[in-house]
Amino acid sequence: MENYYLETGVLREISPYLCNKFVRDHCYTSIHSLCELLTDLKNDNEFHVKQKVLNNIFESGITINWDLPHKIILNSFGLENANNNISKEEIVQINSIIQKSLDMNSFIQNVNESNSSIYEKICNYDIYYLKGFENEKIRGYNDFQKKYGNIINDKGELEILSKSIKSNINILVSFIIATRMVIANNISKDNININNINPCDLFLNYNGNIDIFIYALGFYSLIEIPFNPNIGKKKKNDFNDIFHLTYIRNTNYFVSRDGLFDKLVKEIFPENIISINDFKNKLSSY
Repeated sequence: MENYYLETGVLREISPYLCNKFVRDHCYTSIHSLCELLTDLKNDNEFHVKQKVLNNIFESGITINWDLPHKIILNSFGLENANNNISKEEIVQINSIIQKSLDMNSFIQNVNESNSSIYEKICNYDIYYLKGFENEKIRGYNDFQKKYGNIINDKGELEILSKSIKSNINILVSFIIATRMVIANNISKDNININNINPCDLFLNYNGNIDIFIYALGFYSLIEIPFNPNIGKKKKNDFNDIFHLTYIRNTNYFVSRDGLFDKLVKEIFPENIISINDFKNKLSSY
């Protein structure tokens, strides 16, 4: 059966059509998308847009993966007992508060009256992941610097290298393996509450579930860090986007409305990426 992952921007764009039977039967989204929709409510207009999208999501019956990206990554490297920092019940609770609120001010008031720290936790969750994501990128860059030397300090040479990675299967495989090791090292360094983590064991325990994410994260590290003076400060949206790829398996489709995914993924995994316009055509013909 065909399965299509709908990230946050796609959910917003096709919100009026989420009750389409095709969406219920063939599509899924994630708690990661819901967290993005529940936070960053800048004004009343943004509040009402997201309120409607969230209502349509829950009414549509679309399948939701309730594992956060961090848990998926840990599970993929053999840490099956990893915790979810945010639960389904907490998301449902905050959504119910949003749905009964008239505007931003009443939502804030209702959250305060609930005497719950859940919303604060949801708002801060992406800050925690952003820090970890930046750590992974920096470590990834340092690893590639050791491997490729001064090549990646020259923009022209870096462009040649990036093209060879995408066109040469042997280089591509070694690149993905190197990125996998970077993530394994990152897990062993950052998860201090998990005892006796050996990065080599993590590397060997990897189950192959997040290959597309691993490639995108590594390639992003390679092409962004050397020439981006604001790395770690202005890439929050990129971080959120790339972590959506943890929900994609090799047999699933990722519905994309973001050029970043074309840049990072489409040339290597073209069968896994479908444009928003092609997806809309599927909806209209179902």
